[in-house]
Amino acid sequence: MQVVKINNLTIKKSENFLFKDFNFSLQQGEKVGIFAPTGTGKSTLLNYIAQILPLKNDFEISGDLLTKNDLKISYVFQDLRLIENLTVFENVYLPLKNIYGKEKAKEIATEYINKFFLGPKINQKVFRLSGGEKQRVAISRAFSFPCHLLLLDEPFHSQDSEKKDFFLNFTKNFINQQNITLLMISHDKNELNFLCEKIIDETMFCCK
Repeated sequence: MQVVKINNLTIKKSENFLFKDFNFSLQQGEKVGIFAPTGTGKSTLLNYIAQILPLKNDFEISGDLLTKNDLKISYVFQDLRLIENLTVFENVYLPLKNIYGKEKAKEIATEYINKFFLGPKINQKVFRLSGGEKQRVAISRAFSFPCHLLLLDEPFHSQDSEKKDFFLNFTKNFINQQNITLLMISHDKNELNFLCEKIIDETMFCCK
C-alpha cells in the first residue's frame, strides 16, 4: 500500500529550482534514506510531505501530493521546533493529550522521557538544556506519537557515540515491529545504511 505519492513536484525558491517534475513514492513499511549536500532541498521535501512548507513569496510550488487516508506523520525536525519555555514533560505530553487523554498521555510521555535519558530533566524548562538534551526531547516527542510515517531530519547528530548507537538500534526495532514507513535525512551514510533499504542521493532528486 502506498503511503505517499508525489507527482510532478516543482519547487522554485527565489530563482533556483529545488525540484522540477519530481516523482516519488513510499510504500507502507518502506525505509528510505536521503544523502545529499546542504542546500539541495532535503528538508524542503520532508516539509512538503508533512504539508508544513511555508507558502511565502520566495516559494513557487506545483504538483500533486497524494497520501494514505488518515495518514499520521511524526517528525524529528533538524531545528527541533520545541517550545523552549515549557518543560521537557510538557513538550512531549501536549501532542499526546488529545489522542490518549490526560492520564494515558502522562504515562506514555514519562515512559519515553525516561527511556531516552531525560528522567532527571523531566521538569526542566527546555531552554536550560544542552543541545543534545534538546534533541532527545524532540526524539521523545516524535517516537511517543502514534504514526504511519516517521520523518527524521538529522535526528541523532548531537548525540555522543554511545547514545547514537542506542537510538539507531531503538529506531530499527521500533519501525520494524510497528511496520512504520521511514524517510530519513542524514549526512552520515553509516546511519542510513543501518536503517534504510534504499538511499536517494542528489542525482536522483535534485535539479542540476
